[in-house]
Amino acid sequence: MLGWLLRAFRRPSPPPARASGSVPAKASASGSGPVKATAKGTDPGVRLTTAAVIQELVEQMGGVVGEVDTQFWHRMAKNVIAQGQTVARAPSAFPLVASQMVQMLRDPALDLNKLVGTVQRDAGVASALLKLANSPIFAPAVPVTSLRGAIHSLGVRQVGELVIANAGKSLYETPSKQALEMYPTLWKTMFQEAMANAFTAGRLALEVRGGNSEIALIAGLLVDAGRPIGLQVLCELVKEGMNRPTELEAMAVLDEVAPALGGSAVAKLELPPQLASACSPDSPNPTVDGQIARLVTAVGGIQRRTPRIWSCASDVVRLGDAIGLSPYQVRAQFGQRTQYLAQAAVFSE
Repeated sequence: MLGWLLRAFRRPSPPPARASGSVPAKASASGSGPVKATAKGTDPGVRLTTAAVIQELVEQMGGVVGEVDTQFWHRMAKNVIAQGQTVARAPSAFPLVASQMVQMLRDPALDLNKLVGTVQRDAGVASALLKLANSPIFAPAVPVTSLRGAIHSLGVRQVGELVIANAGKSLYETPSKQALEMYPTLWKTMFQEAMANAFTAGRLALEVRGGNSEIALIAGLLVDAGRPIGLQVLCELVKEGMNRPTELEAMAVLDEVAPALGGSAVAKLELPPQLASACSPDSPNPTVDGQIARLVTAVGGIQRRTPRIWSCASDVVRLGDAIGLSPYQVRAQFGQRTQYLAQAAVFSE
């Protein structure tokens, strides 16, 4: 299997960098504040840490987008979780095509004709693949005019991952026009964020001992499934007369409620046990693939500059250590996810 080969022959991580200045300590476990820096002067023995990497990245991004009353979002989050089970629609079953595609990707002698035939059954996906293959991201020398050409251009594995990710699109659909008008940006970008999580998690699993790329990909797609449910609940509460929270307040609430509501949503999908264990964001003992998915979604929270940014930073440090990532590998996930987010935006338009 491709994943096994890549793990067997993966390049070693670069040696730790020498620090020339202050090196932040690890983020606090509570995530209640910024990662603290510890001055080390010019001591050549100081190693670069994951916490230092996260501190630098957050500072480069400019920190949190804006200020939000912490007590307000915690109170609102409790309200959303309490009503989430009754207000939110039940998720549809995870499409069979996703399971079929997982099996195809595990086949080292995958028949291209079989892949083309599978993709052709969904005209929307086929059209999106052609659009992506012709986008500036891939910049083909000549226009790609056929589905087979698009698969050659994008690569068999990436096409398979796109098909799997698209199978979860129904979980992120806007429930009504009125809800879309309340939070247009959040609704529009939520599925794109989920796709970026999925692709990043799937790729990272190839580098982590014990990781399974296909399971990590689906876990990355579903780990934030509680966010659209939470946003639906917020929209329902506003319709009932509650003052509409700002987009920034809504973002903080959604990131807070996602694990609880997502865990319930994943349970209703009745996934196979191994997959369900990885995809449940509220599992107290996540699998390696589940840890990968949680790390990637925490990276996403930092990149959104959520009000929970320091909690996300703590999660990245903790999970990076748990699965054995070097600071360099952790930093790479930010760039990788940014690239996948751009691809997801083109694919889902």
